[in-house]
Amino acid sequence: MSVTAIEAALVARLTAKLGTGPSRLVEVVYGHQDYADVPEVNMVTPSLAVVYTGYTPGTKADQAGVIQSIAFGWTIVVNVASAEQSARGDGVRAEASPIFDAVLEALLGWRPLPKFQPLKLEPAPGAAVSDAGFGYYPLAFSTTATYRGNPAP
Repeated sequence: MSVTAIEAALVARLTAKLGTGPSRLVEVVYGHQDYADVPEVNMVTPSLAVVYTGYTPGTKADQAGVIQSIAFGWTIVVNVASAEQSARGDGVRAEASPIFDAVLEALLGWRPLPKFQPLKLEPAPGAAVSDAGFGYYPLAFSTTATYRGNPAP
């Protein structure tokens, strides 16, 4: 399934670019299900989460509906924690900023799989800071592929 393959490619890319070597910016890159399963109190920070957000039929389609482009959406969540000024979120914003920039540099224009177009930035929800001092900073991306159906019996 394309969604699973794209998720694996995104996790591998982000791990290679932000999670290894001496200039490591994050400790872990969570896949969709791992992220859903970890309670906030046990979340490793700083970290990233790759979350599949669904698909949108594209404008490229034939009259019969046999050929269709589909945009697959992904949100990359920058997860940080700081006890500094946790009510206002100052500490988490300062920690998230270089990671946020590095995610943009790692993914903008990158092609996750040969069949898919390069990633492009999409509108994302705003950031959130929890009472416990965890900050969540989302970046949304999409990639498009064209599919051809096989309607013959």
